[in-house]
Amino acid sequence: TRWSSNFNFVSFSTQKLGSKSVQEPIPPTPDMLYGLLYTSGTTGMPKGVPVTHRRIIMTANAINHLAGPMRAEPGHVGFCYLPTGHIYEHIYEVTTLMRGATLGFYRGNVQLLLDDMKAIKPINLPMVPRLLNRIYYKIHSELHKSAIKMAIFKFALKQKRKLLEKGIVTTDTIWDKLVFKKIRNELGGNFRYGLTTSAPAKAEVLEFFRCVFGCHLVEVYGSTEASVVSSTLPFDFIGDSVGCVFPEVELKLVDVPEMNYFAKDDRGEICVRSPLTFHGYYKNPEETAKTVLKDGWVLTGDIGMWTSTGALKVIDRKKDIFKLSQGEFISPERIESVYSMMDYIATVFVTGCPTQSFCVAIVIPHEEPLRELAVSCGLDKKTPLPEICKDLKVRKALLKEMQTLGKESGLNSLHQVHNLHLHIENDLLASGLVTNTLKLKRNVARQLFASAIEDLYKEGQLISV
Repeated sequence: TRWSSNFNFVSFSTQKLGSKSVQEPIPPTPDMLYGLLYTSGTTGMPKGVPVTHRRIIMTANAINHLAGPMRAEPGHVGFCYLPTGHIYEHIYEVTTLMRGATLGFYRGNVQLLLDDMKAIKPINLPMVPRLLNRIYYKIHSELHKSAIKMAIFKFALKQKRKLLEKGIVTTDTIWDKLVFKKIRNELGGNFRYGLTTSAPAKAEVLEFFRCVFGCHLVEVYGSTEASVVSSTLPFDFIGDSVGCVFPEVELKLVDVPEMNYFAKDDRGEICVRSPLTFHGYYKNPEETAKTVLKDGWVLTGDIGMWTSTGALKVIDRKKDIFKLSQGEFISPERIESVYSMMDYIATVFVTGCPTQSFCVAIVIPHEEPLRELAVSCGLDKKTPLPEICKDLKVRKALLKEMQTLGKESGLNSLHQVHNLHLHIENDLLASGLVTNTLKLKRNVARQLFASAIEDLYKEGQLISV
C-alpha cells in the first residue's frame, strides 16, 4: 500500500479530547479583521492590506444589488479560479455564498481552466481581461481554420449585435441555436452574468461575449486599497468607461504635471475616499505614506478622466511611466493594451530608458498565428518555432503590423515600438512573469530580459513609423 507523504492518522482518543474541550464560537464583529490580503505585486513586492468583515460584506452587498435580477440564487453554481490572496476572489465567493448559491473550484492547472468550466457549468464568473482575451482568441483561432465557418459566424454576430443595440441580451435566437450554442458549451452552457475587473477590458471583446454567450458583463473598477470605486450597469453596452461612482464613494482627479494631466481638463490621478478605503499597509509605513493622504484620500496610481456622460474612464497608469531621451514620458500599459489586441500576441512588455530615443518590446507570441505570418514571409510551415522567433523578416513583419495598429489607435511615433524580441513561453504563471490574475510583473520582466533589451538597442530601429 502506498500512502501520501502528507497523510496523517488521528486516534479516536485525540478526537475524544477535543469533544471534552469544545470552545464557544466567537462571531465576528464588523470591524474585526477578516484577513490580510495582498496587492498584485506588478511593480514590486506585494503589500499586505488589513481587511475588515465590514468591508467585505458591504462590498458584496453592493455588488449583489448592482447585479439585480442577474445575481446568484440557490441552485446556481459559481466558479473559483483566482488566487485566494486576491480581494476580488474573496468578494466573489462571499457575494455568491450569501445568495445561497454553490461554488466550484478549478483543479489548480491554468491550462485546464476551460475544461473545468465546462465540467462545473457556472452561471456566473469573476472575469479578468486576460481570461476574456484568451477565450476570445481561442474561439477566433478555431474559426480562422475555415473561411466558410468564419463567414457564417460573422453574419450571425452581426445579427446579434443589432439586438444588443436595442438592449436585448438573449440566447433564444436562431443564431444561438445554429451557431453560438457549441461555443457557449465551452464554458458549460449556463454562463449568463460576469464581473470583469483588474484592468480595462476591450470594448469589442465585451461585445463579443454579450453577443455569443448572451450574457451580461459588468466592468468594476477598484483596488485592494480603495475597495470598489465604480462600475458600469448590466445594460450599459457602450464599453468606453468603468461607469458611475458607487454610493458613499468620494472621487477626485488630481494633477499629474509630469504626464501633462490636469484636473481642470477633467484628467488626473484618481483619488478615492470612502468608508471602505484602507488606512495603511501592514507594517509598511513608508509605502502607506506614499498612498494615503492626511485627510483620508487614497491615491490609486491610475489616471482617469470624466466622459461627456459623467462616467469615469481609466486612461493611463502613473506608476509605470518611463522617460525617453527626448524628455517624453511614456505610459507602457496604454501601448501594451493596443498591441495586445493582435492575434499574434499572448503577452507584450513595452519598455524604454532615458538614454534611448525609442521604445522596444518583448513579445510572447501565440504560435499558430505567428506560424502563418512566418509562411507569408517565405519560411516553411514546419520551421521550428525558435527559428521563426529569430528570423529578421518575421520580426519586421510583426513590427510593421504592430505599428499599423498603433497608428490606427492614435499612438504617435514616440509611443510606438521600434524593435522587438520574440520570446517563447508556454506557461506564463510558472515563469513568474505574470501575477496569479495574469497581470504583467514589470520588475520581473525588466530583470529577466535585461540582456535582450540591451541587444535590441544595439541593433537599433528595425523600421520607423
